[in-house]
Amino acid sequence: MKSSWNLLALWGFILTATLTVTAQEPRSAPAAASLSAAEQEKLAALRKSYPLEVCVVSGDKLNAMGKPFDHLVSQRVNGKEEMRLVRFCCKGCLKEFNKDPEKYFKKIDAAAKASAASAAKP
Repeated sequence: MKSSWNLLALWGFILTATLTVTAQEPRSAPAAASLSAAEQEKLAALRKSYPLEVCVVSGDKLNAMGKPFDHLVSQRVNGKEEMRLVRFCCKGCLKEFNKDPEKYFKKIDAAAKASAASAAKP
């Protein structure tokens, strides 16, 4: 009987720990279905103009592990809030991105500059 209670207590602990870890994971942008029409248009424009074809964290192709994982980040630029899109090869890269977002934004910005420069050349 005592071992049954110990087993029950162990399962309770595991369930509580799992729920706690899950609740603390960073959240991505809402699913596209829950966005307004204007927000969906903005997201589509951000996807179209995204300068990288590889994951900013791993360097793998964005379609290497299925559909790319899109993450919207609110960032203050020139005194106003702006939504920025970051695309990953998988959801697992989000954790690494959250450790140092500025490092990865610099990579995205450098790729955008290079893309704009090559588009401007005749």
